[in-house]
Amino acid sequence: MIIEFFGFPGSGKTTICNRFVKKLNKDDQKVIRGTFDHLGAFPRIVFKLFYSFLCIFISPYFYIKNLTFFIKQGKLAAADFLNITYLYSRYSLFKNSDKIVVFDQGLIQAYWSIIAFAEEEKEYDYKFLFEKIDIIVILEIDIEKNLERLFLREDKRSRVQKKEAEELEQYFKKFLMVKESLNELNISYKLYLDSEKKVKKNVKKIRKEIILN
Repeated sequence: MIIEFFGFPGSGKTTICNRFVKKLNKDDQKVIRGTFDHLGAFPRIVFKLFYSFLCIFISPYFYIKNLTFFIKQGKLAAADFLNITYLYSRYSLFKNSDKIVVFDQGLIQAYWSIIAFAEEEKEYDYKFLFEKIDIIVILEIDIEKNLERLFLREDKRSRVQKKEAEELEQYFKKFLMVKESLNELNISYKLYLDSEKKVKKNVKKIRKEIILN
């Protein structure tokens, strides 16, 4: 079972995901972290490079099509290419796993990043990728409070943090566009969370509605 958390940067995806994984481990559930963002910088890059390379063998067509698209975007798109190809590999490998596989920065988040930052976003249409996901946990929060959280974070890993205020509205509009498109996809279950609630309550809701049911 693949579970992906989706939300605007700063909405609390990683915080809630980490607490959820911790709870699953306490319950002796078979859980795997789909992403490597919880690791240090060096092992994170090594693992991403490995699974990106593996994508060549899993789907040569997908790999080459993405390589062609991102070459047109220039050097700044290298991270997006790495993310989409390594995630494709991870999702493909775990699609039919009997374990719980959790992504806090998965394919949907990568897709949003691409259409938000790529110059040729209209050419990038891989919504079919989302059908590899069994469950989506969508975090909802007022945009002003979301941005306040984001800019209070000590780490500056999100590209949104480096943009001017007037650009943020456009990125949020792209986020809402992706969120709306999820309603058109054949995904088994969607769970909406109020990100302003306490983390413990949200984790309890995920566990009750997804795991226990």
